[in-house]
Amino acid sequence: MKKPNVAANDSAAERPAECASNIRCVQMAIAYKRGVLAGHRLFSGCPAAALDELALRSDAMAVAAGTRLFEMGDPGTRLHVVIAGEVRITVPSADGKEVALALIGPGDVFGEIAVLDGGPRTAGAVVVRPARLLAVERRDLLAVMARHPAVAERLLEVVCAHLRRATTQIEELSFVGASLRLARTLIRLAKVQGTALIDGCTVSVTQRELGEAIGLSRESTNRLLKDFERRALVALDKGRIAILHVAGLRQAAELQMQGGVEPAASAWARPSNSRAP
Repeated sequence: MKKPNVAANDSAAERPAECASNIRCVQMAIAYKRGVLAGHRLFSGCPAAALDELALRSDAMAVAAGTRLFEMGDPGTRLHVVIAGEVRITVPSADGKEVALALIGPGDVFGEIAVLDGGPRTAGAVVVRPARLLAVERRDLLAVMARHPAVAERLLEVVCAHLRRATTQIEELSFVGASLRLARTLIRLAKVQGTALIDGCTVSVTQRELGEAIGLSRESTNRLLKDFERRALVALDKGRIAILHVAGLRQAAELQMQGGVEPAASAWARPSNSRAP
C-alpha cells in the first residue's frame, strides 16, 4: 500500500521556529499593504475594516519595466493600485502601432472599468518604469465594496476622474495644436513622476513615448522638441528631458489657438537674459 504523503505536515511540525517566522512574514506583509492602502489617495479615509480586508486580499507585486500586464480584450480580473513606478495605458491603432491613452503613476489605479462591469479590458497596460503594485481580484473587491460603500464611492470618483481625463485628451487631439499638446504633456509627466516643477527639473521619457502621448510620430515630436530646445524651454538628453523654463512652458501650455492658428512660437520663448540653474 502506498504510504500517505505527510511530509509537508511532518516538516512543518519539525520546524516550529520556521513556521513562526513565516507567520511573522505574512503579518508584516499584510501590515505593509494596509499602510500603503491607508496612504493611497483612493483608499485614505476608508473604514479601518475595509483597509484590513483589502490588505488581506491584495497581492503586492514588483514589476520590471517592459512588462505587459494585460492586453486590450483580455478578461478584466484585477484592479491595480500603483505604489511606485509608471504604467502606460495603450490601445492599438489601425496600422498596428500603439496609441498611449494615459500614464499612470503613484497614487492612481488602473483596470477599474473591466473589474467593475465584468467585461474585457478596454485597453492594454505596460510598465514603463519599474513599478510596485497592489492587485485586488474582482471578486474580492466587489465583496469589500458590498460591505463598505465608502470604497465603492471612492472607486466611482476614480472612474469619473479618468473619464474627465479622457475627455480632455480627446478635446486636445481634436482642437489643440501639437506644440500646445507637447507642453501640456511635459507638465503632466512631471506631476505623474512626482517631480517638483522648478527650472531645471527633469522628466524621464523617450521621444517615442512622448509621440504616442500627443498623437505624433517620433520624427514630428523630435522637431517640436528641437524647437522648444532652441527657445531654451527644454534641454534634451537620452531618455529624459530637462524643463529649463517652467513659466515659459506653462505659458506654452495655456495659450489658446487664435483663429485656428497657434500663436507665434516666439511668444513662448525664454527671456534672453535669464539662465537655467
